[in-house]
Amino acid sequence: MKSWLRSLSLAACALMVAGCQSLYPPASGAVAAPTAASLQGTRWLLEDLAGRGVLDRLQSTLAFGEPGRVSGQGGCNLFNGAMTLEGDRLALGPLVTTRRACEPAVMDQETRYLAALAGARRLVRDGPWLLIHGGSGDPPLRFTQMR
Repeated sequence: MKSWLRSLSLAACALMVAGCQSLYPPASGAVAAPTAASLQGTRWLLEDLAGRGVLDRLQSTLAFGEPGRVSGQGGCNLFNGAMTLEGDRLALGPLVTTRRACEPAVMDQETRYLAALAGARRLVRDGPWLLIHGGSGDPPLRFTQMR
């Protein structure tokens, strides 16, 4: 009788683990370099600024419009500039911006965001995320796609 109960308990545990795995899928691990053509016409929302998070309700974006160009919003000002993408190697800039002044916290985040974009060296897709790595070894900028 005890072996039967033990088998039933093990089966129940296995079903619980399988159920949890479907709720929490593993990290994709499928890191890939998107092509310029696959990015064209997409817009992305900044979710994490090199490991420092972002201000709530502040829209810092990055858009891939016409070939070889990027644009977006830093949080306060609009920007646009040139883009070169070869494999996963990325270069942005020079970036030009409008010159509005906003609250100090917004301006600080925008300054850090634009500096990180200017220092971009590598672009990859990791599951739903678009990651832009700089050359400093800091965590990447992390974006989600906007609809």
